[in-house]
Amino acid sequence: MSIKVSYRLIKEELIQVDDCIKQHLSSTAHPAALPILSYLLQSPGKRIRPALILLLYKALTQGKTVTEAQHQHLIYFASAIELIHLASLVHDDIIDEADIRRSRPSIQAKWGVGSAVSLGVYLYSVALTLIAKVENLDILTLISLAVKSMSEGELIQLKERHNLNLNTSDYLAILQRKTGALFKAACLGSGHLAQGSTSLLGKLEKFAYHLGLLFQLTDDYLDMMDSHAHLTKKLGQDLAKGQITLPLIMLYTTLSAKDSQTLQAILVQGNTLGIQWIQDKIRQHKVHIQCKTYIAKEQEQAFTLLHDILVTSKYQEAVCQLLQYVAERILD
Repeated sequence: MSIKVSYRLIKEELIQVDDCIKQHLSSTAHPAALPILSYLLQSPGKRIRPALILLLYKALTQGKTVTEAQHQHLIYFASAIELIHLASLVHDDIIDEADIRRSRPSIQAKWGVGSAVSLGVYLYSVALTLIAKVENLDILTLISLAVKSMSEGELIQLKERHNLNLNTSDYLAILQRKTGALFKAACLGSGHLAQGSTSLLGKLEKFAYHLGLLFQLTDDYLDMMDSHAHLTKKLGQDLAKGQITLPLIMLYTTLSAKDSQTLQAILVQGNTLGIQWIQDKIRQHKVHIQCKTYIAKEQEQAFTLLHDILVTSKYQEAVCQLLQYVAERILD
């Protein structure tokens, strides 16, 4: 499913977000940083997080008067969330020694680790500048907690590399910190800006939980099983770094002692040469079906919560399409 239809409803706002990001990055940057920033912005990605913020806000404020100041705060917030996401990708590529991001050489591969570290920090600093412009303490708190959680998730994931005894519960906890935290900030931030009730914010938090898991579960599945080039990075990139994901957790419980040793050896080798063996075993033991069933349940829970949160409208439908797009990436 394409997300272009959903994005048409917020075309002007997404342009404003892009302009806001470009303006605040270029206007404050040292000339030495401009080539790197230009390269970064040439590949903007799908902008799922700002799109989610904009669509949720529009759905929650239907029939209400939105002042120019409130609209500008929304653009600042959506821009800040996207900058934090970009910063996390730049730093993730350093940690994973990844050469490819969005089908092009990563920042660290093209300019080196030092430049990539500095760029990531710079992106975070500009995001904080934008958050200050929102003039909302609740939003600032959300962002602070999100960045803290993302950092904790990265540290835990590093500690659990190569650990095939990692259980599903602990794995999901890592995902919720690394990926879910920013989706939570995005959804709750929209609710706060729309002046939502405590009850509404509680529902948005639950929705964000399942959305975050849905997004990362599909990414982790695709890292192992992508057959349609949905990924814009190397197939098996996470596997090569010993990242333990749902397909591996489920597969490990079904393997013989001999195959378990083979899987452990592949992880220790730290390359993608064994990915075909893993894919074959995943299909042989029907682990791919188990993973898809698990992901489908997360999608269903997210859909259910979304229909409880938002009244029927074109914006609600657009968010549903966004969810469907995320989930359908795993369909063969």
